[in-house]
Amino acid sequence: MLRRVHFSPQNEEIPSGSTPQSSPTRARMRPQSRGILKRSAMDPHDGSTLSSDNDINAERFGENALLDRLSSLPSSPNNAASVSISAFPQRTEGAGEQEAGNALAFAEALEEAIVGLQKADGEDGADTTAARIYNQLCGLIAKHSAMAAEKHDRVMIILDCILRDITNRTSTRAAFLAALKCLGCSLHIEQISATAASSKRLNPLLEAMQEQVVQHHLSDKVVCQASVWCVGIMRAPAAIQSMIPNLVELCVTVLSRLESSATIQYECLTAIEALLRRSPGATRQVFRKWVFPVLGCIVSQVPGVRAKADGIIRHNMPWIAADAHSPDMDAPVKQFVTSKLDRMLASASRLLARGDYVLVARIWGMIVTICARHCRSKINAMLKIIQECFNSSDPEVLIAALMQWRCLIYAFVLDSRIHTGKCVQLI
Repeated sequence: MLRRVHFSPQNEEIPSGSTPQSSPTRARMRPQSRGILKRSAMDPHDGSTLSSDNDINAERFGENALLDRLSSLPSSPNNAASVSISAFPQRTEGAGEQEAGNALAFAEALEEAIVGLQKADGEDGADTTAARIYNQLCGLIAKHSAMAAEKHDRVMIILDCILRDITNRTSTRAAFLAALKCLGCSLHIEQISATAASSKRLNPLLEAMQEQVVQHHLSDKVVCQASVWCVGIMRAPAAIQSMIPNLVELCVTVLSRLESSATIQYECLTAIEALLRRSPGATRQVFRKWVFPVLGCIVSQVPGVRAKADGIIRHNMPWIAADAHSPDMDAPVKQFVTSKLDRMLASASRLLARGDYVLVARIWGMIVTICARHCRSKINAMLKIIQECFNSSDPEVLIAALMQWRCLIYAFVLDSRIHTGKCVQLI
């Protein structure tokens, strides 16, 4: 006899950060209280409790921690009631019988959810029922991903229901959000992603998600977070290549719209990092869309956001430096210098006041490498930043400043100005 339990969605407000990457061993971040930001020194990898959107803190997850990762994406408080799905029996038999019983119970629970989603189509209260079932499925799939992978063909029916509900403009926010969560949990499993791609379901799902969020939900922080969470967590097959521009556009649009949120910044950076790792060629082709939003996050006052952006740029700097000087990058670079550079330099000055000289020297080198051809009007303000590093008596800071000073020399070489009098004098 199967014991039945009730899975109820979480009702708390969304905690910032701490959403999963596809790599379970990679550090994740959560925000801390405003007062903690005032501390002169902060370790972004400590284990303190997090409570607001002002700072981000790292937390590591094990191999089977998708449930923990899912915890940062709460459901609507209106979904507190839940529809039961059969759970796994508590058995005392041997391991083989236990495994067989669990597999049977999972299959029954999955079929029960499928029937519930199919019946919900067009009925009164269909959105409420669908939201509840999606939230239950999130926990079921996250906790038993191996069994879900074996039933990947049946999960395709659930993906069809998700597509139905995220494209339906009459769907409630709760149903839309729950569908996104269930989509992320499903696509986190490689076999399900591969089957969705081979059955021509994956691209329509991602297109629908991107279109609906950009057109109708950009003002909803929780929905935006869930959408970029899906991008960051999915185990995307090669078939995803054609969708990379759309997914990058989703991340960049959400980041620019909600750039004041540390949670959104970190989620978007995590998603871009995941796309670079899984589809480097396709993501590189559209780097002009994401490189400047990522560069802007490097001077964030939030350590976790700053570290994530810094890692993305540093890891990809060899080809970023080469592509940044191509003729088609002139317009984006000029726009960035005109609209963002002053604010970045002001943020760098604040970091200097906190004593982060090595970090500021590295940031200065990145800005020079990417923007040197078009930042002549800002050169004096930029030189004041690196001068502060050269004035330090710390050998580590001096080494960092000298290393980054080479970026200016290389920029002069690329711009064929290395032999001019002013450049020689400056060097």
